[in-house]
Amino acid sequence: MLTGESVPISKNLTPVKAESGLGDRKCMAFSATTVSAGQGLGIVVSTGDNAEIGKINRLVSQVQTVKTNLVIQMEILGRVLAVIVITIAVSAFLLAYLHAGNDPVEAFKSAVSIAVAMIPNGLPALVTIVLAMGTARMAERNAIIKQLPCVETLGSLTVICSDKTGTLTKNEMTLVSLRTVGAQYDATGVGYAPNGTFTTGGRPVSPSELEHIRAVLEGPMLCNDSDLDYDGKATYKPVGAPTEVRVWIGGLHLPSCLDDCAFSSYSFPLLWIRYRSSPRASRLV
Repeated sequence: MLTGESVPISKNLTPVKAESGLGDRKCMAFSATTVSAGQGLGIVVSTGDNAEIGKINRLVSQVQTVKTNLVIQMEILGRVLAVIVITIAVSAFLLAYLHAGNDPVEAFKSAVSIAVAMIPNGLPALVTIVLAMGTARMAERNAIIKQLPCVETLGSLTVICSDKTGTLTKNEMTLVSLRTVGAQYDATGVGYAPNGTFTTGGRPVSPSELEHIRAVLEGPMLCNDSDLDYDGKATYKPVGAPTEVRVWIGGLHLPSCLDDCAFSSYSFPLLWIRYRSSPRASRLV
């Protein structure tokens, strides 16, 4: 999260210099990050705003709001109109009072009336309507705009530079196909929900083909340190390396995983046996 690494980083006890970057501080673990595997003890050296995630939060809170080009142009237009209106109103007052000889009160009323008449009261409504039309057109192309002035800025862009993982994507790895010696099988399901099946050629796989798939996934399932947390509603949270999590969920697509103690016929000195009915449950044998 802090350094943007796409794979887990191994930690060690080798000290580094204080001015080293976050990516080089492999002897430290940071808050708001996830432990993918292993165990360890550490000493807390910073909390709250003094931690690295707290420093980022403090920097984000100090960011100044930048005005869009449309807002800047509207402010410039407003200042220009104000100067023009005041100039004409003062000129009208002087002409009415000095040249026409009107009463000062009547000349002032005339100047105010001219100034009020020159103010474009319908301009804000017109700008809002135009921006709303632009927002509707952007929504038709699956672009959701939260603030209306941003439509003009987004419409004037020519290049968008963006990070892919977690920005343009959901940062969720999905198992889409599995290849054995005999055939290639497609896996359904999106995200971390353990819902899906295996198909081949658009048809469900046969029991014999399921055994082939099971043979491929046995090793990755048994040698897997990942886990899947379920909040009881509709959210599944992966714990561990993304590849291991995805292989683990792919194994849950097998009907044999519906039974307790899946893959339990193998003898290992230490084996975690998980349950398909409750992804959080596990038994140590």
